[in-house]
Amino acid sequence: MGQPTATTGVAQVDGVRLHYVRGGSGPLLVLLHGWPQTSDCWRPVLADLAADYTVVAPDLRGYGLSDKPVTGYGKRRMAADIAGLVEALGFERAMVVGHDRGARVGHRWALDRPDQVERPAVLDIVPTREMFRRLDASLASGYWHWLFHMQPDLPERLVGHDIRGYLEYFGAACPAGRASGPRGSSNAVTSPHGERA
Repeated sequence: MGQPTATTGVAQVDGVRLHYVRGGSGPLLVLLHGWPQTSDCWRPVLADLAADYTVVAPDLRGYGLSDKPVTGYGKRRMAADIAGLVEALGFERAMVVGHDRGARVGHRWALDRPDQVERPAVLDIVPTREMFRRLDASLASGYWHWLFHMQPDLPERLVGHDIRGYLEYFGAACPAGRASGPRGSSNAVTSPHGERA
């Protein structure tokens, strides 16, 4: 039996072009990547999942081949992007698996659109409110990049000239299993505005 073929596409959602990979047929399963990855991080599992599902793995706004607008990087806005993508592709309901940043977007999507999201799975996150409630020097040293990326325009100014070097640092600094760099991260940020994500 042959492997399901994956195709790529672009959908216009509220003025933002969202790139996605799609494969298979059946109930819709949306896969949302983390930071600093792209939809490419799901390639190792996409074919297996596409045997039973229509799998859609988008690049979130600000990542990969999707548009990188100057604003709109809150989880609610990004969740609305995915809700709009699902509708643009002709689906009414979806299961969602999100990891890291994608888990936060998927969780927000499930909260805002319970009519559209069934069976959300969130992977590799500490709840944001809990993380900030417990923030101390030890936790801040592990999540410093969150605080850095919250500063308006500073990350773009400081890393814009060497985005690849910045991302490679995270590959070297990540826990075992990611020492060679996060899968799917090579094109995660292709312009300084992509750092806003």
